Amino acid sequence: YWDLNEGKVKYEIDNSIFTEEEFLKTQNSVNTVNSLSFFDSGNLFVSGFRNGYVKVFDVREKRLSFSFYAHENKLNSVKLSRSNDYFLTCGRDSLGKLWDIRNYNTQLITFSDHKSKNFNIEFNFFNNETMAITGSE
Repeated sequence: YWDLNEGKVKYEIDNSIFTEEEFLKTQNSVNTVNSLSFFDSGNLFVSGFRNGYVKVFDVREKRLSFSFYAHENKLNSVKLSRSNDYFLTCGRDSLGKLWDIRNYNTQLITFSDHKSKNFNIEFNFFNNETMAITGSE
């Protein structure tokens, strides 16, 4: 992340956060961040990677908090709820997923009715986080 007052990089994600399994699974193309979303506190952010992994980083500690495999293909987008309790992911596997951040790898719902296979889909919360809207190419 960048310090906008100083115009300098304060924290940079390096390849040391990736396991050997992640490298093997994705042919070494794991370090592409496709989407990220900061928690309201500004202390954590959730990120979606090209290899289908979700990773949550602690900005103050400058470390990876947790990581898990969320999608079989490129992870396109990550959206946090306003309460910071849930997040949505969507991937090129044509799936959208709702997760509980308090139990980081607990998948609550899978949305699979997208007709465009292997294309980008997008998500967002609305109506006090009781509904999500999706769209695909």
